[in-house]
Amino acid sequence: MRIPAGVRRVFRLPSSRERIARELDDEVRFHIEMRAKRLREQGYPEDQAHLEALRRFGDVDDLRDYCVSMEVAHMHRARLRERFESVAHDLRFAMRQFRKSPGFAFVATLTLALGVGATTAIFSVVNGVVLRPLPFAHPDQIVQLWGLDAKGHQLSFADPTFDAVERNTRSFSAMAEYAEGGMSIADDGEVERVQATAVSKGFFDALQVKPLIGRLFVSEEQQLAAPMAVVISHALWVHRFGSSPRAIGSTLISARMPLTVVGVLREGEEFPAGTELWYPREIYEKDASYTAHNWRVIARVKDGVPL
Repeated sequence: MRIPAGVRRVFRLPSSRERIARELDDEVRFHIEMRAKRLREQGYPEDQAHLEALRRFGDVDDLRDYCVSMEVAHMHRARLRERFESVAHDLRFAMRQFRKSPGFAFVATLTLALGVGATTAIFSVVNGVVLRPLPFAHPDQIVQLWGLDAKGHQLSFADPTFDAVERNTRSFSAMAEYAEGGMSIADDGEVERVQATAVSKGFFDALQVKPLIGRLFVSEEQQLAAPMAVVISHALWVHRFGSSPRAIGSTLISARMPLTVVGVLREGEEFPAGTELWYPREIYEKDASYTAHNWRVIARVKDGVPL
């Protein structure tokens, strides 16, 4: 009984270069042995019969390399043809099912799309938060600090609480408070809304970042009512200033207040994520209330200090 081709393909081991070479070696060995046997029958001694059979057969290694190259090319073509046939078969089956039950097919497709989308979104979050390290030096030393209320819920910091912790702790080499918010900026009449973050002294030290061009804040800019200096992200620098070094020292306007660009961070070093502009927190007066939980806190653990 003839076995259908599809059934034979199911039970056949997949071809590989090593398997093809092994099968060719077996085939060549068989032919040489048969030729040596005929030579022995003709009167050749045992050892001479084998050598003579090899001589008459030719260069075995060259034949093997030639046959393997031919078979591998054929194997690749066959695999490609099988893949196309499988895809075509699946598409024909899908079209028949769609014509037969369009409602079910639509729901199944929608469910699959939602599942793939949700899985991709979850992986993006896990990859960004858990798997991929932060783009800063020694990221395992960077920590986020929170307060806890009576029920154990996380609280942002109030200014007096931050000052007390910063003054009394010995575990951190740098510590800073920050708060995110939107800001409208104008340049030559063009108004744009950007994500801005107020940061206190020690913020860039906690991250251990250096500007691509320009500088970070100096003490004169980190004082109450000081003229506002800003550090901008790489993306804003490219978008707003066309990657020009002349961005350093240029002036942006926000609510009629001039902002002087003093530095540009490197690409990928934006924290919090999405921030386009940073400015000193110290230009505004601190709130003396212990219940004004307005600030998040970041810190860098000292070398040798365990979490």
